[in-house]
Amino acid sequence: MNPAGWSLKLTWLGLVALTLLSLASAEGLVSHHVALIGIFVIAAIKGLMVARRFMEVGHALPHWRALYQVWIAGIAIILAAGHMF
Repeated sequence: MNPAGWSLKLTWLGLVALTLLSLASAEGLVSHHVALIGIFVIAAIKGLMVARRFMEVGHALPHWRALYQVWIAGIAIILAAGHMF
């Protein structure tokens, strides 16, 4: 298999692992506030992984990559803040 195929498979496995981690935190293994922050951080990381690998944002111009990163982080912060208060 070519290196790009392995990279996509590893990314997919990472997404599955992060999903299981967020599920575990949501099921009450940690406190409520830590779980909320963790879930939104994991969601932002997953969004970056999907954008970079599957939407090929990693090949975009630097300002577009920065825009995607800021957008994903901003949405995660807004949603986390909305759930905290």
